Amino acid sequence: MLGCEGLAYVNTKYNVFPDDLPDIEFIFTAVSLASDGGVSLRQEMGITDHLYNSVYSSVDRKDSWSIWPMILYPRSRGKVLLKDSHPLTPPLIHANFFNDTRDLDVIVEGIKMAIELSKTKAFQSIGSTLHKAPIPGCSQYTFGSDAYWGCSVRHITTQLHHQCGTCKMGPRWDSSAVVDPQLKVYGVDNLRVVDASIIPVIPGGHTVAVVYMIAEKASDMIKKTWLPNQ
Repeated sequence: MLGCEGLAYVNTKYNVFPDDLPDIEFIFTAVSLASDGGVSLRQEMGITDHLYNSVYSSVDRKDSWSIWPMILYPRSRGKVLLKDSHPLTPPLIHANFFNDTRDLDVIVEGIKMAIELSKTKAFQSIGSTLHKAPIPGCSQYTFGSDAYWGCSVRHITTQLHHQCGTCKMGPRWDSSAVVDPQLKVYGVDNLRVVDASIIPVIPGGHTVAVVYMIAEKASDMIKKTWLPNQ
């Protein structure tokens, strides 16, 4: 099982945000994709047998640790579409990772910073070494080069459960907006959406506090509508 042992927020050389806002979060874990023999994370990420055996078989079930670099303000945008009119049919999800190449630049820089961190005295004191098995499909690039890391993250990447914006709040004239400022769905009577999907732009960091705020505000809106005298 993946457990977070620590967090860090850093600035890459591509950071353009004001007030020293970081653009990468490091998530430290005391495991790797191979720690459990490919039972859990491998399945969640849809990693094929070929990729797993090529990259992770030599460290299968061995002691390991990982740094997961996460882009705090991704510019790429995906979409979720209805497959048909049946409410129980799974939707079509197009994650669209790295559609904006600036995201690729940031994550590659984050990877290189994480590797440099692994070379520090603290990590070297426990015999930490970088696992250098190349990702299948990227062998044409020199391992460790920007081109290699760019190729590797296109082959194996994932989200971190902070999806939002699929029912974006916005003005009626915005064709991409789904709900109004009262969280009511445009064109549908008596329906509100109250969750992370109404956030127009993903916030940096984790979304749980934002979702609590949305729920609390929505409860006030609903009470004002249905219990106006209380």
